[in-house]
Amino acid sequence: MSGAAPQLPLEAAIAAAHGFADVPPGTIAELRYIRASGGEPPGEERTIKTADAAALGQAQVAQLAQLIARFDDPTTPYSALRRSRFNYDYDDFAHLARIGEWSADDSGEA
Repeated sequence: MSGAAPQLPLEAAIAAAHGFADVPPGTIAELRYIRASGGEPPGEERTIKTADAAALGQAQVAQLAQLIARFDDPTTPYSALRRSRFNYDYDDFAHLARIGEWSADDSGEA
């Protein structure tokens, strides 16, 4: 996994640490995305291919801890640019950060 979608491995790590009140303790055997929709097919399951689901969860916990530590450092800047692979019709964040104004060509040429 690239770490771009860490929610499921993080949930596995929480479950392995007995972090869900109504989920009995157990071994994490696999990670599976389940999508339910009103269309055809009405649902879809996709299992994440990994030799050790629990280890993948722990790796995501370690990455999360690194990310928290990085942004806990007062010298770490918070980027005003959103992820480039997504298309935002209107970006409230960029508007508030005044990205358009600050990135405009200021060379004086017309």
